[in-house]
Amino acid sequence: MNSFLSSLWAETLKARRSKVPLLASIGFTLAPLMDGLFMFIMKDPERARDMGLLSVKAQLVMSVADWVTFFSVLTQAIAVGGAIVFSIVTAWIFGREFSDHTAKDLMALPTSR
Repeated sequence: MNSFLSSLWAETLKARRSKVPLLASIGFTLAPLMDGLFMFIMKDPERARDMGLLSVKAQLVMSVADWVTFFSVLTQAIAVGGAIVFSIVTAWIFGREFSDHTAKDLMALPTSR
């Protein structure tokens, strides 16, 4: 148990000092914010036009401003963005193991019973 806690502490320290978890969180936050902006533009296109927002593009992307459309667009954005963010985080994890020269330990050391 002691080795597990020391490993957990080391990995937490690496994740806290790295920028990848912060960038991944920002990446997952952008989709609902942009979706909410499109819903605002769809709900009141005249006010959005007065503010200088792109109402024509929002009207081409979506039909009406309701919860079904919001969750539909959010689902599509999370599917595409989630795949991208997942690949970045996975590459960071395995890249970290290779840069610390611990990848050989993961594959070569036997586990105890």
